[in-house]
Parts: sequence; structure tokens; C-alpha cells
Amino acid sequence: LNYQSYTAPDYAIEEKYLTTNPLIINTSLDSFDLKFNVFNLAKHIEDTVTLTVKRTNAAGTTTLIFEKQFTNGIAFNDTVSLRVPVNSTLFKGLNTFEIFIESDENIAEIDENNNKIIRSFFIDDENIIAVYPSNFGILYNQQQLSLTGYTLNPFNTAQNYVFQIDTTLLFNSPKFLTTKINSVGGVISWTPTMTMQDSVVYYWRVAKDTDAVNNQFIWDNASFVYLANGSDGWNQSHYFQYKYDDFSNISLDNTRNFKYFVGTKSVTINNAVQGNPAPYNYGWPNINVQDNGILSHTYGCALNRLKFVLVDKLSGLLMSNEQSVNNPAIGKWGSAYCSEKRCYELFRFNSKYTCCHHV
Repeated sequence: LNYQSYTAPDYAIEEKYLTTNPLIINTSLDSFDLKFNVFNLAKHIEDTVTLTVKRTNAAGTTTLIFEKQFTNGIAFNDTVSLRVPVNSTLFKGLNTFEIFIESDENIAEIDENNNKIIRSFFIDDENIIAVYPSNFGILYNQQQLSLTGYTLNPFNTAQNYVFQIDTTLLFNSPKFLTTKINSVGGVISWTPTMTMQDSVVYYWRVAKDTDAVNNQFIWDNASFVYLANGSDGWNQSHYFQYKYDDFSNISLDNTRNFKYFVGTKSVTINNAVQGNPAPYNYGWPNINVQDNGILSHTYGCALNRLKFVLVDKLSGLLMSNEQSVNNPAIGKWGSAYCSEKRCYELFRFNSKYTCCHHV
């Protein structure tokens, strides 16, 4: 085996790992989450690495909103999450974020061109939010339906807003209804001419109408169910409502059927280097393998070797080591053996000669 070694660190940040929660940001929020990953793709050195996040508003004013120092450097990967205030007075419209790892530029790196990303987000204050009926709500004992939204800016001048309702999130069924309302900012309502059917889920949405500046709809969606003899509460009972959910060990496919995963396994490998200074002073109990959250294999008994855990491709079970009949210190494929629940320890790397057979 050949091991790649580096002479210097390579700090990096990639745009694909940058996310916001929620995805669409508007002035009805007081704040949103900005999350990203920073990496070191090469040599780890114990030197202070500075991370900065700057925010530029539509007027061109730039503010440092976050700074963090990794005093022991970055070994491989670190996740950063920060809460960013919306502050509609200063930051409505276009917002540009500059995220810069190793912003002091004091450390010589293999590549200096992957330390910064710039991403822009639009904080909307011209649109309208679906308010009532609320998402996953229940309507009952009534047929008088009034769809109600409110504008993000209550002081908007008169503009056109579009309301739509249907029995599918695709908004393309024979039950589809739509209208356009011209109104100043504030609360806006529409009473569609329709008779709600018992136990039917309805989807509705609202948006500012398109124009020369706003050339696409930014819909705010909600859904509700009508239960003739229902009561207060919330309800999810239709395919498109479930599409909003996060699933674990189950999926909802295009046939609209739930399917459980078969033979799902989670294998967690905890790796560490022993004897480092705090806070990285890990011991051998920190080096282990967990099978579905249960300790399965632990650190071995031989130093300076790569350690492997093998998975049976048919059963999905983690394979135990087997002691040699002729030599109790040797396991399968010439690995070091001290317990069947220790890792396969192969390929000595403090010598140019290997002590073991290849797997």
C-alpha cells in the first residue's frame, strides 16, 4: 500500500455544502440558519485557522457577522452553523455572503484558491403568506371557505395577488380554481365558489402576481382536510402531504405506497489518534466500531498497522476474526489476533515490508 503524504495543509470550503433553513427566506422570519462545512484536504498542523463570514446588503454595505478561530487547526472536517438575523430594515432584497476559511492568510497552503465562497440570497418582502386554513389543518361543520393570506409588507401599495385551490399539489385537476385579487398590503382573503367534500384534502397556494420585475411566482403553499364531523387538530392523510416529511428506514415511492427498507444497517466507525493534546487526547476506548449503535469491534492490540472491519455481503453481518490453529497470535490472512471482536490488523506501515497477506 502507498500512503499519500502532504507537506502543507489545504483548507477548503465548497458551495455544495452550504445550506439555509428555511430554503426560502422572507421578512416574516426573525432569523434563519446558515450551515456549511470547512475542510482540510492535506496535512494537519496545530496552528490557528481563522474563519470569517461577511454579509453585504442590497445597498452595498458589508458587515462582519461571524468569526471563529480554530486554535488547534482543522484536522479534516468541521461543521459550522450560525443563526443569521433577517433584520428587514437593513437586509431586505439581495444579500451576499462571503465565507472565508484561513482569512488571515498567514499559513502556506497547497492550494490557496479554494478558501472562499460567495453566495447570494434574496430576502423577500413583496410577497404574501398563506395563513388560513393553516397547513395540515382540519375544517369541519362549515361550507363557507375563506382562504386568507397576509403580505410580508403590510404597507405595500395596491398589487395583484393570485390565489389557487385544488385537490392535488399539481394544481391541474378538474377541481382547480384560481383568482387574481388587486389589493394594498395587509390581510387579503378569497372565498372560492365550491362545495367541500367530506374527507378530501385540499391544497391551496398564494403568491404575488408576475410582472416585468417579478417574472416567476414564489408560491406559499398549505393544505387542509375537510371532515364533516371532525374536530380541531391537524391531519396528514394524502400523498402530497406526506412528501413534506422526513423518513427513516421507510420510503414513499411514486406508486404512493409506503415501503420499509429491508436489512438496513448502520455501521459507525470511530477513528482517532491517541496521545494528542487536549481537547484531542483520545484513548483506545474511543476507537471502535458500532453496529446499529451497539459496540461490535474495538481497537486491536498491534500498533502501526491499518485496521479493517469486514462485512459479509450476503448477511450484512460484521465478520469476526478467527484465531490460527498453529499460532494463537495470528488471525485470518495473517492479521494480528487478540480477540475475535477486535479489528483485522493488517499492513504494517512503519516498515517497507508487509507482515501480512492481502485480503
